[in-house]
Amino acid sequence: MIKAVALYEDGRKLVILGLSRINTEKLLTDKPIMIDLEADLHLPGAPRLIIMGGETEADILTQLNEKGLIDAETPIGHGYADQ
Repeated sequence: MIKAVALYEDGRKLVILGLSRINTEKLLTDKPIMIDLEADLHLPGAPRLIIMGGETEADILTQLNEKGLIDAETPIGHGYADQ
């Protein structure tokens, strides 16, 4: 995995995460990737980030619930719909 911070054209910080095939295969076998943005990328006060994978968004939500990372009160935003 590649992790970096660059400046975007508008002057704001841009976090770059590059996943290798091994990373993506792990994600699809219920092995999330945890990134500490503060420690790994020297971004003071930044949160931790979890990258999850699954066949569907519902599968990912199930994983998050089972791991106790979210509950019924957690706001969930969806990106692209599953194809």
